[in-house]
Amino acid sequence: MRYFSPSTRGFYLSEIHGSSMPSDVVEISDDDYQTLLTRQAAGHIIQFDTLSGKPVAVPIPEPSADELAKVAIATAGKELQARRSVATSRITELMYADELGIATDIEKSALPEWKRYLVLLSRIDTTTAPDIDWPELPKE
Repeated sequence: MRYFSPSTRGFYLSEIHGSSMPSDVVEISDDDYQTLLTRQAAGHIIQFDTLSGKPVAVPIPEPSADELAKVAIATAGKELQARRSVATSRITELMYADELGIATDIEKSALPEWKRYLVLLSRIDTTTAPDIDWPELPKE
């Protein structure tokens, strides 16, 4: 026999799980089981319908505007961190070359551009994502 547990949202077989099944399991038919798995594979989620007393496959709800905004802000934060890391590394390399007196003319002219880029990055407000006007990467 096949069972579904609302608390674990898991399927159980009496032949395998026996007395170790959760106490809230409900019996489901093989056909219902196959239908649920097919719909889950198609992108649905399995929930327990308290009215019918059975598990049902429902479409994944669309994210709310607030959830989308949080994702955009988090993504922008990661992008900002990555850009700052690149800029900081490049500035460090250029400063070392300059301090050691081995910087080329191109490296000497690139240093203030990279510093300017880093300052512009520091002014980015990621809470305005996805509407961020990213500064242009310096050219060398």
